[in-house]
Amino acid sequence: MNSRHRDGLLALVVGGGLLAVASATGLRAADLLRPTALAFGCAGALGLELLMARFPERSIALWERRSVRVGSALLVVGGGGLLATTAGGWAVAALCGGLATYFVLLALVLSGVVPGPETWFREE
Repeated sequence: MNSRHRDGLLALVVGGGLLAVASATGLRAADLLRPTALAFGCAGALGLELLMARFPERSIALWERRSVRVGSALLVVGGGGLLATTAGGWAVAALCGGLATYFVLLALVLSGVVPGPETWFREE
């Protein structure tokens, strides 16, 4: 399976987990659509992608470890659950905003509109 497709499926599972956490903690759709939180999540996702794009070999080697992928997914869902009970919907909305940003970026890369992040900082 293409690693980008695999990562997209993992993000989809994480998104489902976050929605389950939101539902279980009594959050409503309006709680997850806070513009400031969504923007914060968007900025965080873009920052993380830029950081990983800056060091593609290290990032790819790390992300190819199954334990890192699974651990990251569990951290987002578990951390989202903990934050939902302590910080409320803002934190879960930010995580959802980050995932939404990832999906948009993934779609742009898969469609060829944007080159793969591993090429962003390459010197020609």
